[in-house]
Amino acid sequence: MQLSPQRAAKGRDGSPLALSIGGLGLPYAKMGLKCRYAGAVRDGDARWMSYAVELAGRSPRSASAFAVGSVIVDPGGREVSAGWSRDTDPLVHAEESALLKAAGADLGECTLYSTLEPCSKRAHRPDATCTSLILAARIPRVVIAWREPDIFVTCEGVALLTASGVRVVELAEFAPQARAVNGHLPGL
Repeated sequence: MQLSPQRAAKGRDGSPLALSIGGLGLPYAKMGLKCRYAGAVRDGDARWMSYAVELAGRSPRSASAFAVGSVIVDPGGREVSAGWSRDTDPLVHAEESALLKAAGADLGECTLYSTLEPCSKRAHRPDATCTSLILAARIPRVVIAWREPDIFVTCEGVALLTASGVRVVELAEFAPQARAVNGHLPGL
């Protein structure tokens, strides 16, 4: 599994965080690996992200918005809900849709998968960014395929989530697929 080269993630005490690859729980630094965000890759992450990419493909195309897929998975590996951009209304974001469909469920141990970094700014519904909705739902772990490029806004979703204690993992090997779904947008 290929990880984004940046800086090694460190725990609050400054020690390298563990990364699970092939069942090994070795510190990144000892393996010579670096991960952009704190968190561990888990079994099933690739399967769920692949499904999120498939959901993104269902998004009606818009010249002013990304096509994104999102799925929420419980600790037992079962789907709680899923959504994609503009699936229930012309302004709904994928994460927002999945969270709305999971209304009333306890998401405190779930993982949210998204093909794009959750938004931190929105032109429509500015008080309901995907980042704020994830934090309000108390989801402890978010897995993304790629960071939002600065096409529409400068996104700070990952920074805000990690600052709030959410474990964020980037599966960079899915970034090309997530970008391909957005080939309709200029600048990608």
